[in-house]
Amino acid sequence: MALYYVDVSIRNGEGPEWFQKKFEVVLEDFDFEVPEDELTEWVKDEVRRKLRSSDDYKNSGDNWIITDVTKVSSADLN
Repeated sequence: MALYYVDVSIRNGEGPEWFQKKFEVVLEDFDFEVPEDELTEWVKDEVRRKLRSSDDYKNSGDNWIITDVTKVSSADLN
């Protein structure tokens, strides 16, 4: 299992205002041989899916930028 924090800048409708949102993504049951950059892309895809399916951000379209992805070490999960 791996926990990631993802920071996203989201434009409010047509803009110009932006706001910040932090998402948590947990990856479970993945092969530990998968490279970290591929896992990071999976995490970004999950955040994009959450944004597109959320009623809270439906007026934002695809007006967001993923600004940071941080993996939390397994020691921090305990």
